[in-house]
Amino acid sequence: RPSALQMGFTPPIICTPLLRYANKDDAAKRNEDLKGTIDVKLSARSISTLFNMESRKSSVSIEDVSVTIPFPKIVKTANLKVNAGRVLYDEATKVAKWTIGNLDEKMRLQL
Repeated sequence: RPSALQMGFTPPIICTPLLRYANKDDAAKRNEDLKGTIDVKLSARSISTLFNMESRKSSVSIEDVSVTIPFPKIVKTANLKVNAGRVLYDEATKVAKWTIGNLDEKMRLQL
């Protein structure tokens, strides 16, 4: 049975990831470990067109939002900070999970 995404459903969430890392050769010349940064921005798309504006008394929120970020096995550790919710990094599986909860149209979140 096809999933909602396979059937053309687009979630009302905008997720913009940005990955940066140092040049491997430059890090080797300085005898340093290869380091990088990750920046993930998350916001809700305007969903006002889905509702009759006259019947809407408060902003609409998307419930139970979370972002899972798998890291390559070469990553030794991760120091992650968020401006809302909480983020946990599992050293054993190399996976970070950012749990936001409810997301509304006014929120601009960043990891």
